[in-house]
Amino acid sequence: MDLAADDTQSIPDVHPGRYVRLMVTDDGPGMEESVLTRVFDPFFTTKGPGVGTGLGLSIVHSLMRAHAGAVTVHSAPGTGTAFRLYFPVGSGAAIAGPAEPARPAAGVHARRVLFVDDEPDLVALHERSLARGGHTVSGHTDPRAALARFRADPEGFDVVVTDLSMPGMSGLELAREILALRPGIPVLIATGYIPPEERAEAEAIGVRAILPKPSPIARLREVLAEVLAD
Repeated sequence: MDLAADDTQSIPDVHPGRYVRLMVTDDGPGMEESVLTRVFDPFFTTKGPGVGTGLGLSIVHSLMRAHAGAVTVHSAPGTGTAFRLYFPVGSGAAIAGPAEPARPAAGVHARRVLFVDDEPDLVALHERSLARGGHTVSGHTDPRAALARFRADPEGFDVVVTDLSMPGMSGLELAREILALRPGIPVLIATGYIPPEERAEAEAIGVRAILPKPSPIARLREVLAEVLAD
């Protein structure tokens, strides 16, 4: 479909041009206005404690914007919900050629990454993204399983990236255990919020960086380049 300038006024973040539109609808109870206005907010959820993190739609929104697309939502009580995703269409068809091997960012050799987050979708997303950058990624949704993997081969990783708030073991506890096993290994913690006292503790035990969450995957690549560059 072609979007003219008038069309884009009702679709945030897009410019006039050609798009593919994907629509996902349901016939459920719909959403109140108070929920609808916050549906893409990071960590906003209507589910109970321990059931949802409120990151799924926020990540979809961030990914669409990062690829020059957009996602909109239309809903009202009793009418169901409709999400529309707008994917920009390239100006010309690329000619497929031999696939080039994945390469890490400039200044960074291929590295072995231990990635930990209790959200399976986030783990899968970062596994694919970092692998495209030439890295080998071991992804885990259980921090205790990740720690067991690290204990089995402390020299088998070059960097650890972990969420902060996870059931069973926090990212700070995981970082402390990992750094006790192998002092000096770069550990990065991702979080939407970290209290000042926990930030101070993270710095004291040797955590290399605190990443805002959610944040574009490109930002993680930049931080990895900074801490891993020769």
